[in-house]
Amino acid sequence: MTSLNHKGIDLDAYKKVCQQCRTEKLGIDFYVKPKKSKDGLMPKCKECVKANGRVRMATAAKIPLELREVPDKKICLACKVEKSSSEFHKHAQKKDGLCAICKECNKDKSNKWYVDNNEKDVQTRREYYNNNKESVLAQCKEYRNANIDKVLAYQREYYEINSEKVKSKVREYAKQNMSKHNKFNPETFDSSIPNCLQP
Repeated sequence: MTSLNHKGIDLDAYKKVCQQCRTEKLGIDFYVKPKKSKDGLMPKCKECVKANGRVRMATAAKIPLELREVPDKKICLACKVEKSSSEFHKHAQKKDGLCAICKECNKDKSNKWYVDNNEKDVQTRREYYNNNKESVLAQCKEYRNANIDKVLAYQREYYEINSEKVKSKVREYAKQNMSKHNKFNPETFDSSIPNCLQP
């Protein structure tokens, strides 16, 4: 099966010389350029375009964000809406110090990816935790010690909202591990909730 682009050119057979590296490559090794191109392809190959991008980002990253000329407004690459610069996340590797996609679109994109790749994401996180358990626990402990008030406030709020869910999980755990935690009595569960989580 042939791969024809919008100009009717077979990208698997068509050959073109890259404007930058001067190497002859197949059409599939070039990005599409819809306008002002006889063959519908970019003049530089994908490899050179990516390399140039990496150089631009590395150069931009050397300039501190506070010294960048950040525009007051910017057009989101996704929704095409002009928004205030405060509606974009900061990005050290971008020339203007801002992401190309606004916060709202970036959130939607992340949520969609998570829904489409939920099982894969959970598996990746689980594998990383199992392979780096000591360092992960050390980081969690360090964060907790440095932000103890914030952590306790979050735990209290979570418990107030999900008290029944938390109790149910702890009761189930207690029943399955009674021999291991013989002091833990599911019948007197409420007294087992840490004080920091009590409403």
